[in-house]
Amino acid sequence: MTQSFNDAGFMHKNLHSLFSSNHYRYDDVTDPPGEVYGQLKQYLQLYLEPASLRTVWKCFCSAESIIDKACTELNVMSALKSTGVTPRDNKPILGKNPEFGMLTDRTKIDKVLNCIDHFTDLYDQKGMVMEEEYDEYFLEDDDIDTQPPRVGMPLNEMSTNRQRFLIDSHPQFLLEVSRKRLIAEEAAAEKLARAEARRTAADNVQNNAIVGVVAVTTSWRRCSNPVCCNKITMKSKNAEWSKCQTKRCNTWVCSENNCKAILQQHIIAQHSPAVV
Repeated sequence: MTQSFNDAGFMHKNLHSLFSSNHYRYDDVTDPPGEVYGQLKQYLQLYLEPASLRTVWKCFCSAESIIDKACTELNVMSALKSTGVTPRDNKPILGKNPEFGMLTDRTKIDKVLNCIDHFTDLYDQKGMVMEEEYDEYFLEDDDIDTQPPRVGMPLNEMSTNRQRFLIDSHPQFLLEVSRKRLIAEEAAAEKLARAEARRTAADNVQNNAIVGVVAVTTSWRRCSNPVCCNKITMKSKNAEWSKCQTKRCNTWVCSENNCKAILQQHIIAQHSPAVV
C-alpha cells in the first residue's frame, strides 16, 4: 500500500549503478577490520554455499563506502519529500497503488487517505493492527477491500509475522510475541507428553506380552509325592518321569523309587473295585 522512499529517490538507482560498476570487483575488496565483521563472515560461511558467500560478502565489504555515496543527505531528503513522508502528504504514499487510483467517490478517497493517520496512531499505541480494526474502519465500505475472503488460518493468528506493517520493538508487539511463543511451547510440550504416553502404553503392552510368555515357559510341574521336592518345567521331556494314564488324571512322579511306588499305589487304587 505504501512505497519505500528508498525506491522513489535516487538512492536505489545510485546503489544499482555503483554495484554494477566495473570498479566493483571482489578481488579488489579486502575484509573490513573489526571483530564483528569476522564473526559475521564465520556465520555466513556456516549457512551459505561458497558462490553465494562470495556474492554476499563482497556486498558487505563494499557496503559502507557505497552506501555513503548513494545515500547522501540531499538524496535522502528528496526521497522523503517525493514519497510524502517529510513533509507529510498521504497522496504520494498511495499514488503508486492502482486500486486507489480506480476510486472515483470523493468520500471514499478521503477515507482511504485518512486511514493512514488513523492506523499510524494504532501502530504507535500497539505496534501492530489487528484484522478487526481494519474491518471496523471499513465496515460500511465493502467495495474498498478488493481482496477475496481469506481461507485457512486467521490473520490475527499470524499477527506478529504477517502484518501489513508493524513496529517490532513496541512493548505491545513484544508482549504478543511472548504470548504466542508461550502458547506454541505449551502445545509442543503437550504433543510431546501425548507421544510419550503412547510410547509408554505400547511398552507396557509389549512387556505384559513378554511376561505372559515367560510365565508360560517357566511354569513348573512338581512331583505328586507330597514329601518329594523334585520338579521339572512344563515343557520338559524327561523320560524318567512317569504319569498316570487314567483319563484326566494329572499325577506325575519323578524317577525316585519312593515316588514310583506312590504312582503304582495310585494306579492300583484307580483300577480297584469300589468297596461297599
